[in-house]
Amino acid sequence: MAIDAAADLDDLGKIVYRKPEWSCFLQYLAHTYSQMREPATFFQQIEQVLRGTLGFEKLRLRNSQIARQLLVGIENYARFLQEPGRPIKLVDSTGFSVNSIITILSNKGSIGQNSWNSKTLFENKDQTLRDMMGVLLLVPELRDNLEAATGGKGKDGNKLAGIVKDWVGGKSLPEIAAIHFQHDGDTPVTAITRCGQNLFGKLTQTASWGLGALLSITASGLPDEEFKRLSNLPSRVFYGVNSDEAITMRLLGVPRTVAVPLACHFGETINQPLPKLRENLINLAEPDWKTAVGENGSVYRRVWRIFEGVEDAWISWMTRH
Repeated sequence: MAIDAAADLDDLGKIVYRKPEWSCFLQYLAHTYSQMREPATFFQQIEQVLRGTLGFEKLRLRNSQIARQLLVGIENYARFLQEPGRPIKLVDSTGFSVNSIITILSNKGSIGQNSWNSKTLFENKDQTLRDMMGVLLLVPELRDNLEAATGGKGKDGNKLAGIVKDWVGGKSLPEIAAIHFQHDGDTPVTAITRCGQNLFGKLTQTASWGLGALLSITASGLPDEEFKRLSNLPSRVFYGVNSDEAITMRLLGVPRTVAVPLACHFGETINQPLPKLRENLINLAEPDWKTAVGENGSVYRRVWRIFEGVEDAWISWMTRH
């Protein structure tokens, strides 16, 4: 990795924008600096640790000049970390390098603790999510996946926000595919395949991670209870539902399509501990599933029970034939 980045090793702060894979190393440096209580001799101590590693020894034997360049880069980065006001404490809570966090702070505009409104964030008329996605597209750790999720159309925060809103709002995969991933000449199957690859392979995990990090950066001043409640907003993106109660159903393996109505069926009892709630779900009779989610309730019940290991698929099939 160091050999591939030889031309950029003198400035590790900039290297992450060209080679995002270096973020983990920069986070390690920042985390270690914080854990060591920000000593003035940080570089000398980290150099000693580094020289004792097998990886650095291999690099030194293979190319001593690049090994020296790396040490110079680390020394420069140590001085950067030691400058006043660096947001080092946010590294662990975001999974971003200090440089990426500074990029967010410099470009967040009006995004602040009042931006995180669970009632409006995912509404079509609200532009806050678009602005948030625009900021996240500047973050090296997220950039490639988010750009790929738009179908390679570059930094399109508006398109990303539109996909996320439709996903969280409950639109089906065929609907999302037709709206956001259908190209001229595509069959529905091609569009759905592209949708699945981008939605599940790129967008949901990356966007939920990014929003969680952005929440930590912009809303850390909120009272603990309120911050904890808002922390479920990124999970809505991950699970594709728009309520905390539906997230609970998704945690229990309930299909996204019926998570909301089933959560409504449980009402206040959904606040029970997950093991107890799962037990209640196991004991929920077929008529109750139908009452909660409609005529297909028996199918959803059977699928859920099979996937959760409550019911054997073969035995289930035999009892119905």
